[in-house]
Amino acid sequence: MQSASDVARCFDDVLKLANNVQWWSRGAGPLEPGLPNEPYDEYVFAGSIESTSDSADVNLDGIVLPIVFSPWVLPPADGSWRAVLDPASELEIGCSGVAIASPDGESFPVDADGGCGGVKFALSTYSPPNRDQGEGQNAAATQASSPPSVLLLEVLFDGVLCPGCEIVGAGVQGEMFRVTHREGASLDFVGPTVGALECAPGGAVGDVVDAAEAVPETLSAGPGATAGDGAARAVIAQGDDRDTSSCLGRQGLNLKGELLNDGNALIKGEAEDCCEDCKANDACNVWVYCEGDCVEYAYHSCWLKRAAAGFDMQEPDAWAASEDTPWTSGWFPPKEGAT
Repeated sequence: MQSASDVARCFDDVLKLANNVQWWSRGAGPLEPGLPNEPYDEYVFAGSIESTSDSADVNLDGIVLPIVFSPWVLPPADGSWRAVLDPASELEIGCSGVAIASPDGESFPVDADGGCGGVKFALSTYSPPNRDQGEGQNAAATQASSPPSVLLLEVLFDGVLCPGCEIVGAGVQGEMFRVTHREGASLDFVGPTVGALECAPGGAVGDVVDAAEAVPETLSAGPGATAGDGAARAVIAQGDDRDTSSCLGRQGLNLKGELLNDGNALIKGEAEDCCEDCKANDACNVWVYCEGDCVEYAYHSCWLKRAAAGFDMQEPDAWAASEDTPWTSGWFPPKEGAT
């Protein structure tokens, strides 16, 4: 039981942190080509937790990052969607580790008891309060009579963070951890929602689970590539690491990527205009532009994304690529030497 002063400290310290954790994934095969409804084989989380304090350490004890995602999974055998009722037993968290990046540019890995740099994880189901009864489910459920609304993943931090320092992922592409199904089921195409950092002095709501060591991912270089090719490595190029010399898009291509904007609110007259908006956004290296009947997506809508792309113009993963695909896409490959 934490004291009142500890609770007050926790609520004060959480205001000194900036959450930059985001997710991306690679699909497990389209259900309906041309539409963004492809299930995922995993959810991958990367980014940073940054101290905005310039003078004092930030105590991370009791601070939690909540992430919610759909309970629905698609088993590989029968092809029928079902809900996860006990996430602690069905899902696996793979941890790539974390490092501390200091304001002077130095970075060093965090080695703590329990692995994953002292970061812990808890899983539970969650359903919003019943309008009639005023109560909701917020615990790991093994005998639930109906599917939960969402699954809740709590990421718990520990220790202190120095002024201006960041907790960053130690994976090959900056990833921190990933979520997979233990039996290989695909995860819902409705991706996770990363919440704001919260103070939870009472600890996690869900069941704390052991994180496995994540196997570093080697990105495919694509057809025709051989081991040792420079194209075999892919990075998420940002800012000056992007080669923005060309705005030549490819028609009939709908590239994947982590969304950076609401494209329905960004209408552009030409595909090149969409490219210019991506070029002006340091985080953007993929742009996708609607030039036909894009169903629920607006005509001439411009979607800015970021995704891992390879050298020698190896394109990012795509939702669809055919002459019937009503999208035009382009990407900025990484410059030589980008990491």
